[in-house]
Order: sequence, then C-alpha cells, then structure tokens
Amino acid sequence: MTFQTETIFPFKNENRGGNKEKWFEKISFRYLGEMRNTFTATDTTLFSQQTIDDARYGVRHTVTPSMSFTVAKYFTVTPSVNYKEIWYFQTVDKTFDPTLDIEKDTFYQINPLDETDTLGFEITSDTLQFGNVITDLKNGFEPFRQFTTGVSVQTNLFGTMLFRKGFLRGLRHVAKPNVSFNFTPDYTNPDLGYFKTVQTDVRDEIGEEIYTIFEQGIYERPSVNSTRQMALSYGIQNNFEAKIYSKKDSTTKNIKLLRTLNVRGDYNFAADSLQFSQIRISGQTSFFNSITNLTFNLTYDPYDADSTRRRRINTFYHDNTGKYLRFVQSDFRLTSRLTVKKIRDFFKGKDTESDPTTISNPNQRRRIGDGFGAGPRDDDSETDPLTRNPNTPLPKQESLLDLFENFSINHNFAVTRSFINGVDSTRVSTHSIDMRGQLKLSENWNLNLGSIGYDFLSKRVTYPSLGFSRDLHCWEMGVQWAPQRDAYAFYIRVKPGRLDFLSIPYNKGSAGAGFGGGFGGRGF
Repeated sequence: MTFQTETIFPFKNENRGGNKEKWFEKISFRYLGEMRNTFTATDTTLFSQQTIDDARYGVRHTVTPSMSFTVAKYFTVTPSVNYKEIWYFQTVDKTFDPTLDIEKDTFYQINPLDETDTLGFEITSDTLQFGNVITDLKNGFEPFRQFTTGVSVQTNLFGTMLFRKGFLRGLRHVAKPNVSFNFTPDYTNPDLGYFKTVQTDVRDEIGEEIYTIFEQGIYERPSVNSTRQMALSYGIQNNFEAKIYSKKDSTTKNIKLLRTLNVRGDYNFAADSLQFSQIRISGQTSFFNSITNLTFNLTYDPYDADSTRRRRINTFYHDNTGKYLRFVQSDFRLTSRLTVKKIRDFFKGKDTESDPTTISNPNQRRRIGDGFGAGPRDDDSETDPLTRNPNTPLPKQESLLDLFENFSINHNFAVTRSFINGVDSTRVSTHSIDMRGQLKLSENWNLNLGSIGYDFLSKRVTYPSLGFSRDLHCWEMGVQWAPQRDAYAFYIRVKPGRLDFLSIPYNKGSAGAGFGGGFGGRGF
C-alpha cells in the first residue's frame, strides 16, 4: 500500500501580485509512504502459524525537499536533502553457543594370526564445529533512518560555428559542466545501534562477526561498508550537432553527430586512501535514420594497479609511468531495431533525425538564436507501436504490413576490451539477432511472440516464448509459455492508466512442468 502527496510549496506567496518571486518560495517537498507485508509459503503451509511467524513487514517514509535558484545569472544551484525512515517490528539478534561438535571413532587392531581376535583398540576424536551462531528474531519497534545532503552547481556552455556556403552550414557544441558535494553519515557508528558483533568460534584467532539487526528487513538495510561519505562529484555532459544544406530542395536540417558524451568522477574526502574514483566516459549516437544505435563506455584510473592489474594501489599512475590515466576497460555496443514504421520511413525518404523545422526558401527569415533551433525529439514513443499507450486504438489495417505493425527485428553486437592479469583481452560478449512482437487477433485478443532468433556466439537457435493476452477494459489477463525452459505463467493485472495505482498483480506459474504440471513452484 502506497501513499504520496503532490509537490507542496510551503512558503509560496499566493498574493504576491507582480512582485518578483523570492528564493525561499521555490522550496518544495514531497512525501511518499509505503507499507508492505510479504509471506513466503507453499500450498500446504500457507495457512499455518509458521507462515505468519516468518512474514516480513515494515513501513517506509520518504521525504524529499527540493530547491533550485540561479546565481550570477548563469549558474544553477540546487541544494538537496533526502530523508528516509523505515519502521521495522522485528530485528535480528545473534548469540554464540560455545558447544563443540565432536565426532568420535573407534579403531580396532586385528590379530594377524587370528582375524577374529583383536589385540586392542584406539578411540580418536575430531572436532567438526567450534561453536555455533544462533539467530533469533526479536519483536519490537526499531526505526532505521537514512539521511543524505548535498549541493550541486551547473551551467550551460554553447559553441557555434555557422557557414554561408557549402554542404556544411554549421556546427554546435553544447557542454553542461556540473559539480556537486554530497554527505552521508557513518551508519556503522555504535551509538546508532544498527550493527552488533557476535563471536563465531571458541578459538580466539578466528575473531568476531559484524552484522546488522535489519539484515532480514523487507526494505533497505545498512551495509557493513556504510561508512561516512564526503564526496565531491564532477562531470560534464556534451552533445554535438551539425547543420547540413541540400541543393536538391534548398533546405537545411540538423543532424546529431554525437547525442551524448559524458565524463564523470568524484573525490571522497572521508577516505583514508584512493580518494579519487575511476573516471568514466560514456556516449551514444545513432546511424541510418535511428535504426542503429552505438553506445560506448570507457573507464580510466588515476591510480596504478598491482601485478594482476585487478586491484588498485594508492600510488598515482603518473608517478610510475609519466601518464596521468590508466586504461581499465571499454565496452562498445551496436543495437539495431527495425520496425514496419522505420521501413516505411526509409522507402519514403523520411529522416526522423532531421529538424522538423526546415528552411524551404533560402531567403526565409531564420529562427532567432544560433541557427540550430530546438532540434528533433530524441524518441518517437508517441508514434512507435512498440512503446505507445496500449489503450490507444490501432489504426485501421490497410496492407499486409499493418498486420505486423507491432513486430521488430533486433540485432545486438557488443565488444569488451580489458586488462586481465596484465594481458590485453578483447572479446565479443554479445552477437545475436531476434524477432519479437504482438499480433492482434481481434479487438481484445493478442498473440504475443517472444524472442526467436539466433545466437552467433553459442551457435544455436533461441526459441521464443508464446502467449495470449485478453483486454478486460481496466484489467488485463494472459498466459505465457516458454517451451525451451518448459515453463509457463498466468497473470491478471491492472492496465496502465488511471487505476494503475492499485497495483494488485496475480501471478501463477511453474518451471520444469510444462502445461501438464500443476500450479505452484517458481515462475519465470
């Protein structure tokens, strides 16, 4: 069960009139409350007392204030405070039982002259366990509080070059540098009582174990690594565009050369070593009218590594090699997605990446600004049949292609390069092609086809999952079958829309039983 409020502005002056808005009037906050209760049982133990005793439940409160204001006209400052409180009514209490688990064996010495006679015997003992940790559940109210605070500063930088002649009419670079500082307290502080220690062995050299009393909590629980964090994060977001001119129809259009190019890292003041994090570079662009997308991730490290090249050491890479950054890993992924809509756009010569506002007349007055305009949408979610609202009726079918309007052909190719044990390793991690989609049988019935294709790495065909779904107005039900895994599932759920806040799913399934098996077991 979930409760939430709309965004509230407690200091906003509704009778301000024409006066300028004060900075504190922009302060807002939202509250989100959630209560959850989870039972785990089989069909024979569902209504037993043990199931009730093993139930996991709790209440979570989240308060998120927000505020943003401008400093010196060009810098956006955003302070942040996040507070979360979780109420648990059962906590873990561990005690140590020093009882030894000893196994004894008796060995008899046989008389070599008479096998029925024994000359004596010897008793040996072997200690199997040097004590035991007993875990109990302790009833009682115990809150777990999480608190983080910080502040970020961001600005926008624009670089534009325009040309009067030629194919290339302009270049634009937009950079968004940002710096933020975040603080997280030390949840392992003994004064908070979130962690306890328990002896695990009667032998002193084995030591103790640290555990959190919320380790069986249904929501978040603190980690033993939840030490104090005072991190200064930095980053810069970039995108690059070009404006090209077509002599054929005397128009110009925008092309995204690089949709995103992000660089980020941080510095932890609270760490006693390795204060600088690894530097991560990521980017994304597209080709062939957005049919193919390229994403890449690069990781560099300002610190050197040990002989295996796996563990960082507290020595700057520049001190040993004269270079400032050490290459760690790179990932490049090509993803192609071909739909009926994109096929039609391709043959019609429609470019979804171009700026919808084109200049059909060279003498037409250009848009005010740098000549690039707002640019196109980054997605076509409103028109793409695979991502649009399922409540939106499908258009009337006019051709055979309309029958496969909700199908797509997908190709995935990924390459990873890294250093393992000092060896430069490059490998293809993904290479597959598949088809998936939905076939509308009638107004309310749909046939769902999962992934059917071929994996080039394992050199085998990937078999699909098949299913039927029925539109029940505000609800939806369906059954899905994966023949390769010999598993099936049946579900009833609320459709996305005005009633999706109910979130009352019903799922039944079985793995390894096929359609002939009974309900129960694990679904997929």
